Amino acid sequence: MAKTLKSRSHNFTEFEKHLMFEIVRNKYLHIVDNKKTDAVNIEQKNVAWEHIANEYNCQAQTGPRTSKQLRALYDILKKNARSNLNEDKKNFYKTGGGTYVPRSSILDEKIVCTLGAQFQPLTNNFDSSADYPSETFFTTGTGAKSTSTPQKSVQEESNCSFLANVPSSTLQQSTSSHGQKRKLSKIPEKKKTQLEILTNRVVKRKILKDQYDEQTQKQKMKILKIEEEIKKSQLEVIKQEIQNNKVLHEMEIAIKQKELEAKFAIMRWNSEERAFAVEAYFSSGCSVIATQRAFRNRFNLAPLAPVPDRKSIVTWVTTFRQTASATKRRTGVPRPVRSPENIEA
Repeated sequence: MAKTLKSRSHNFTEFEKHLMFEIVRNKYLHIVDNKKTDAVNIEQKNVAWEHIANEYNCQAQTGPRTSKQLRALYDILKKNARSNLNEDKKNFYKTGGGTYVPRSSILDEKIVCTLGAQFQPLTNNFDSSADYPSETFFTTGTGAKSTSTPQKSVQEESNCSFLANVPSSTLQQSTSSHGQKRKLSKIPEKKKTQLEILTNRVVKRKILKDQYDEQTQKQKMKILKIEEEIKKSQLEVIKQEIQNNKVLHEMEIAIKQKELEAKFAIMRWNSEERAFAVEAYFSSGCSVIATQRAFRNRFNLAPLAPVPDRKSIVTWVTTFRQTASATKRRTGVPRPVRSPENIEA
């Protein structure tokens, strides 16, 4: 069997919240807030909530409600009133008794005034908030004041009489009533002096912090500029080194090319030098070393100047024995010479 989803009810209006609490407060408070949990009291509470639901539904604006819904609303209102009261207390000590925006609404003040015993902590002279509830005043839309003190009884109607006489137009106000300001007791002179001292210290620390931050920022900017200049100079040095290395490398290449050209030029022995080498070889008794000495003396070469090596001298001698010449003859078909006679022929 498929479950049927329950449609969500409308939210309670401020008028309905005030209405429900007024019904509970005027007739059924002694039953609803009874802390006993035996069977008799539980039955009495159930009957009381049924009566509250009937009276409420006669004046409801957003539709009928069940006793279960109203009981849940009553618990939520008490919880919110306690939370708002604690938040106001924290804001009171945060500002040192100065101006702040209270969170408590008129309904919260009414609940605290009616159920004060559940909201007032036990007195403790050594607690930092011991003097908080002693002189706290609430303002309402009618301009009346109520004072809640831990020494007075909660059930005193004289302290909360103004709440019962609030007109219905005031009960229909929206949540803007949360912005009502709370008047607090005067701060003792000693606390005022301490507050001024703390305020001056905070201001001085803020000024010093701003000055320190400004100086730190300036130092950082100077350091960044110096680092940038150092990097630029290093880059220039690296570029200069690369340029110098490039020039040196080109010079080395040029020198090596000239050396190779000179070496090849020297190694290209002409026919006269070859013929003298062959003649010196035969006259020295086929001695290569004597031939080299004679070659150096004949052509006035320096002691370290190159002379024909052993392989070259032997090659020239072998060629002379074969062809009666120290130079090799070209073999193959001779290339024709382009001349006017050949062209005409």
